[in-house]
Amino acid sequence: MITQTKNFDSIVEFMEHLKSKPEVVGILEYGNRTYENMLKGGDYDLTVVTNTPVSENINGLHFHIGGIPVDCGIKCIDEFKTDKPQSDFDLVHLKCRILYDPLCIMENLINEIKIKWAVPIELSEREIAWIRFTFKHSIDKLKFRLNDDKMYSYGLMQMNIIWFLENYMRIKNIDPGNLREAWRYMKENDHDLFVMFESFFTSCDLSVMFEKLQSTAEYILKDFGGLWKDDEILLNYNGDCASDFEKESVIKLIF
Repeated sequence: MITQTKNFDSIVEFMEHLKSKPEVVGILEYGNRTYENMLKGGDYDLTVVTNTPVSENINGLHFHIGGIPVDCGIKCIDEFKTDKPQSDFDLVHLKCRILYDPLCIMENLINEIKIKWAVPIELSEREIAWIRFTFKHSIDKLKFRLNDDKMYSYGLMQMNIIWFLENYMRIKNIDPGNLREAWRYMKENDHDLFVMFESFFTSCDLSVMFEKLQSTAEYILKDFGGLWKDDEILLNYNGDCASDFEKESVIKLIF
C-alpha cells in the first residue's frame, strides 16, 4: 500500500502545487465538479499533461483531498497528437476545461482532437450488427434458465441492463459516463423507456426484471431492425462495413 506523502487542504492548493512543476504543461478538468468545489459527494476528475512521458506502465493515480476522491490521469503532449484515442476513456477530453496552459499549446491540441477523435454521429453497419447480436445473446442466455441459478440471473441482468444503457447513450450521442444526462434525456425524450429502466431497477422479481430487460432491448433497437432474429444471419466486420460481393462470398462459402 502506498500512502500519500503530501496532504493538501483543498484542490485549489493542489492545483498551485502542480503549476510549480516545470514538467507540467497542462491541466485539464472534466466531469461535473470544478476544482473550487470542496463539498462532499462525488469525485474530482483531471488530467495532468507533461512535456515527455513519465512512465510506460502508469497512466494515472487515485487519492483523496479533503475527503474528496481524486481521479488524476497523466498524459504527455504526444498522446494528444495521435489520429485516434488510445482508449474510449480519452474521449472525456473532447469536453474538458483547460485550467493551465503556460505554453499556449493545449488549446490547439484540444481543438485538433475534437476533429480527429470525434465519435461519428451515425452508427456504422458494424456497430449496429454488434449491438443487435449482443442484446439478443444476452436475453437468450437467460430466457430458458432464469430460475436455475438466481444469483447468476440477478448479476447477469444487472450487467446487461448497463450494457443496454451504454449503447443507448452511444445511439443518442450522450457523453460516455454522463449518467445524469442520460436519465434526463431519456425522461424528456423517451419516457416509455425511462419507465422500463425505472421498473427494472426498482424490482426484485426475476420475471419482472427479465421482461423489462427484453422490453428495453426491443425499444432501443426499434429503429435498427430490432433484436437479432432466429432466422437472420449477422456478419462480423473488421471495418465499419463490407461490400455486397464480400457478403455474398462469405454466405456462399458457409452455406
